[in-house]
Amino acid sequence: ITLLKIRPWHRKAVLEYGVDHQGEMDRHLNLVRPQIAILTGINPTHADEEHLGSLQNIIQEKKKLLTALPPRGLAVLNWDDEQVRQMIKGIKARILFYGSDQKHCDFWAEKIEIDFNGTSFTLGYDDKKIFMKTGLVGRHFVQNCLAAVAVGLHQNLSMEQIKKGLAKL
Repeated sequence: ITLLKIRPWHRKAVLEYGVDHQGEMDRHLNLVRPQIAILTGINPTHADEEHLGSLQNIIQEKKKLLTALPPRGLAVLNWDDEQVRQMIKGIKARILFYGSDQKHCDFWAEKIEIDFNGTSFTLGYDDKKIFMKTGLVGRHFVQNCLAAVAVGLHQNLSMEQIKKGLAKL
């Protein structure tokens, strides 16, 4: 449905490549080959026999997205999900990790605080630490914000632009 709404003047599109049956990722990739992919996690939601049949089949289906990325592409991966970490073999694109482990992640969060007005945290990347705030309420949204920061910087947005964008959510 989103693809049908794209017009020639659109410069970028964000698509969710949801899969719950084998071969679905191939159909998605036949329509659009992404330049950037974010993999937030692997969970057994569709591991039953009516869908993908096993956790391993879910991993194989989702990995197709990562291996389809071009060498100049970007894979943004959740370090905190061990299944995701193990999917890096065969990826030609640049890989950036986000998560809670400063030692292994390109983008990480510290000092997470949550209240009814939103969530704040200290973003760490390179040798920098920046206070971030979003109107999204919940610790789980911090991971999404980290992935968004990685993509935003890759797309040449300034940290100030990214920070303002996250604050609007």
